[in-house]
Amino acid sequence: MILLKAEGDRYQFGMSLAEKTVLLVLLDRYPTIPLSYYKLSKTPGSEEEDNQAMLEEAMSSRRSLLKRRVTQLMHGEDRFQQGQNQLRVTFTRDEIEWLLQVLNDIRVGSWIRLGCPDCEKGVPVMTTREDKLSFAEMELAAHFECMFLEAVDGHVT
Repeated sequence: MILLKAEGDRYQFGMSLAEKTVLLVLLDRYPTIPLSYYKLSKTPGSEEEDNQAMLEEAMSSRRSLLKRRVTQLMHGEDRFQQGQNQLRVTFTRDEIEWLLQVLNDIRVGSWIRLGCPDCEKGVPVMTTREDKLSFAEMELAAHFECMFLEAVDGHVT
């Protein structure tokens, strides 16, 4: 995926059919962070439990809204246009923000599924199919995040 042009708050990217497929499959995995991961307090108590339940309910509603937005965005009619050698897709800055939120959830959720490995100490040995899939999802989400962030920050690569 490459940034082809940026005009105002609109960013046009070029990508292969394979990249489009990977991005759509990846976005379809959202959400991946368990709701229980978000904690208001480490101290148990009835008031904290009520507040925790409210947080999880709010997070669930937010996730549902974001999932609908991104699904409509990516599967909208004429979203991807066939160019000479690649597909072209245009996103607004707000749409990129939605995509970044979803991709970050996928990246962090994959990291959590892997047991929160410390990359400074090296990548853990992937022994199961699920571990390998989580690692691939984490890396692919990071790749697409970087591409979108570079575009918004004004760097064409």
